[in-house]
Amino acid sequence: MNSIGSKSVLLVVAVALGVAGLWAGAGGRAGAATPQDRPTRIAVANVPRILSELREAKDLDDKFAAEKEKLAQEEARQKEQLKNLEGRAGNFRPDSPQYEDLQNEYVDAVSKYKVWGETVKFKREAQKKRLTRMLYDKIYAAVGEYAAREGIDLVISDVQPILSEKEFAQVPLEQLGAVLNQRRVLYAGKTNDISQAVIALLDSKYRGEGAVGAAGAGAGAGGAGGGAPAAAAGAGDARPAAQSDTGTPVQRRPGNK
Repeated sequence: MNSIGSKSVLLVVAVALGVAGLWAGAGGRAGAATPQDRPTRIAVANVPRILSELREAKDLDDKFAAEKEKLAQEEARQKEQLKNLEGRAGNFRPDSPQYEDLQNEYVDAVSKYKVWGETVKFKREAQKKRLTRMLYDKIYAAVGEYAAREGIDLVISDVQPILSEKEFAQVPLEQLGAVLNQRRVLYAGKTNDISQAVIALLDSKYRGEGAVGAAGAGAGAGGAGGGAPAAAAGAGDARPAAQSDTGTPVQRRPGNK
């Protein structure tokens, strides 16, 4: 065999060995894709929307609304008591011992009223903060659970500031760019939004727990037995209004119903 023929044989052997190596590396299937070759799956989730539509969050809202009414009734009772003390004092001369006793009783009552109010306000605010964090933690966990189950690699928070004309007019010019740049998702098809699926997952878990969250979560909310001037006036939803980091109200993107 001449030198040219020898070189041709060696070339054929080298190519054959290379093909065999590629075949073995692909698990014996020509053109098989490795996990790294799979396209990355990306989805979006609107956390404010999820929070506003959760059954557990709605139940907590109802619970806090009922407690707010009780606080208002207790506040009215205490105010009436203070008013009666003032009226009774008017029946005596300012220099009389009876007037002095009623004044002392009135001062004590006002002091107790204020302490009671601040105590209840502090307890309710602390509880609402705890429950809000609990709901957010549940949402984040459910997003992760659903994404892992469906083979989704990345979930982006779809939160976008929606400014009314009044709110837009109140934004200082130097801050306008920062507010508008909070928009995280410029476009996403409806099939990429997993918000409804996460809501369904969380509601299912909530029902499976016997919907005990609303009944047991607020066990300490009314521990002081009522409300206060500030507590009764400020007691509201367990869920905060959806806001951006700068306090700008945010809504779900119209394209993702």
